[in-house]
Amino acid sequence: MKDPVRRFFSEADQERIRDRVREIEKTTSGELVPMIVSASSHYPGAGALGAMVFGFAVAFLADVALGFARLWRGFQPLDIWLFPAVFGVVFFAVLALERFFPSLKRPFIHDADSGAEVGEAAFAAFYRHGLAHTRNRTGILIFISIFERKVHVIADEGIHAKVGDDSWKRAVELVVGGFKSGRPTEAVCDAIAYCGKLLAEHFPRKRGDTDELDNLIVEP
Repeated sequence: MKDPVRRFFSEADQERIRDRVREIEKTTSGELVPMIVSASSHYPGAGALGAMVFGFAVAFLADVALGFARLWRGFQPLDIWLFPAVFGVVFFAVLALERFFPSLKRPFIHDADSGAEVGEAAFAAFYRHGLAHTRNRTGILIFISIFERKVHVIADEGIHAKVGDDSWKRAVELVVGGFKSGRPTEAVCDAIAYCGKLLAEHFPRKRGDTDELDNLIVEP
């Protein structure tokens, strides 16, 4: 199966995003890092629930079909093993399929749970990749999780104190809207330009400023 990130962002697209970050950071001492991940969690609970539902449904239908067969051939001792056997085979088959087709889990994941997972993954990435340790506390992370189709923007206290929450909501809207309209790369670049404008307004570039962080982080 094709890498989910590459489905939306080719190597050329990724380089366009890096170029936009480089361009923006010429105007500010702040640090802006877009990050694209395939998923924020493996959702094992949802996977097991989905396998159970599929297993029960198929085993139930097989048991119903066997019930009709009994009308002609009568009860056989092995019949009692049909339901658990079919359930077990389907359960483990679906678990295996979910490794290659994670979208099978999606109907069994509550939106609030996926939102929480994306938020936690974004905060972990913010600290893991050093955005919390920039010189003026101006790091901004634009975290995009493909599987959940969610975006989370985290800004360090230096820039956040200047602009507040509503500004980051606008950045999220730009990316989400771009995905919905089939222009994800342009949308990410627009969000970078938007956040970069905020950074440049409050933290213009100074002499001696250097690029402290990666211009794009991709985790397939």
